[in-house]
Amino acid sequence: MRNNLTSHFLGIIIKVSNPKKREIGRGENMFELDLEMIAKLRERRARKNITLEKASHEIGISSKTLGQIENEKILSVRKTVYKKLVDWLVNEKIYKEV
Repeated sequence: MRNNLTSHFLGIIIKVSNPKKREIGRGENMFELDLEMIAKLRERRARKNITLEKASHEIGISSKTLGQIENEKILSVRKTVYKKLVDWLVNEKIYKEV
């Protein structure tokens, strides 16, 4: 199945076609985060002028996980986390999965 996530944010189209996936134990898929997406997460939090804890609460992940993502310690996440990050970046749930 082909994954295609497209979202609109402040007139800018963010399109993630076929995010790189890798298999881990128990048949789970991991989605790789590119450095551009990580930078966008940091920039969005800075623009909103909110703490790591507040941002992680808005996203729906732990502050430890978000901190590790922002510091490029975690470069791949589960599909559910990936979707939450994309949703937060666009501030709307308008992505489509194909």
